[in-house]
Amino acid sequence: MLTRGSGILLWISLFFFCVDAISLSMGVGLGAVLSFAGVGGIALSLATKDMVSNLVGGAIIFATNPFAEGDKISFTNLETSRVSKIGWYQTVVCGDDEQVQTVPNQKFISNKVSNKTRRTHRCMKQSILLKYDCLSKVDQLIKDLRRDIYARGDVADGTVDGSTKNFRIHLAALTETAVEIEFEIHFIGGCGNAFRQARQETLLLIAQAVQDCGASFVVFDTYIPMSRSDDRNLS
Repeated sequence: MLTRGSGILLWISLFFFCVDAISLSMGVGLGAVLSFAGVGGIALSLATKDMVSNLVGGAIIFATNPFAEGDKISFTNLETSRVSKIGWYQTVVCGDDEQVQTVPNQKFISNKVSNKTRRTHRCMKQSILLKYDCLSKVDQLIKDLRRDIYARGDVADGTVDGSTKNFRIHLAALTETAVEIEFEIHFIGGCGNAFRQARQETLLLIAQAVQDCGASFVVFDTYIPMSRSDDRNLS
């Protein structure tokens, strides 16, 4: 009784025997047939390389679900765009300027894709500069700000809620001209408009707390930006 491996080997041998018999009857050697088949296979693979890559990319998208129709995504050379339709060969996206683009699916294999819609938190990083005559009030100001900002209810704090997000308000530096207080606040939720509103309310809360404790901001004759955020794209 033949084993599975022996059976496969027998079928392969019979196949080449038949090909050799047919080629000899036509006056063509087996080597020439195999050479032609090899060259044809290489030419076919080169001609269909992009098509196969796109189809493989489409299959990977459907299998792994990195984004869905309606999600906002971005990657290298693609600004934030909303996914309109996902196909097996290409994906249709629409930018904020309503420009429709078709993206070959192989691009999603060779690029790091950011899905803006599936964000769970948005980060605000901010520094404020206070005058040195307010130094004695800084400790109490920081305690009040931590209490009031966290009381909003939409701020993550890994030391309290077990999340991996930091909630930091601390004295960062004593510069030659000012006392620097640094903020790192993670708001729960990924909506851009909600984040803008939360950031605005928090900045106003900070300004009110500084005013209430009798502290003063440092004002420069030349504008020096003090806001730093790791989330430049707010959409």
